[in-house]
Amino acid sequence: MQNETNYYLYQRLTPTNWASALFAKNARTELERRANNGDGEAKMLLTLHDCEEEKRSRQPIKPVRRVRNFKERAAKIKIFYHLTLG
Repeated sequence: MQNETNYYLYQRLTPTNWASALFAKNARTELERRANNGDGEAKMLLTLHDCEEEKRSRQPIKPVRRVRNFKERAAKIKIFYHLTLG
């Protein structure tokens, strides 16, 4: 982690699964350590990531479109038979 560039660590801050979440935690810790030691780029990238997270959290969640299965569609169709004796 200490040999990686600031931008590489910044790209890894947003996790997509459990393993990348562990990497994101370590990347954030390393960027914070660098920012505390006077690295202006690391501080700027952390601020940028925090702003993006805040913007993402303010966006409304889109409702999930319900997919109906075939049985539900078939249940709506009604067929009437007329029988005549003759």
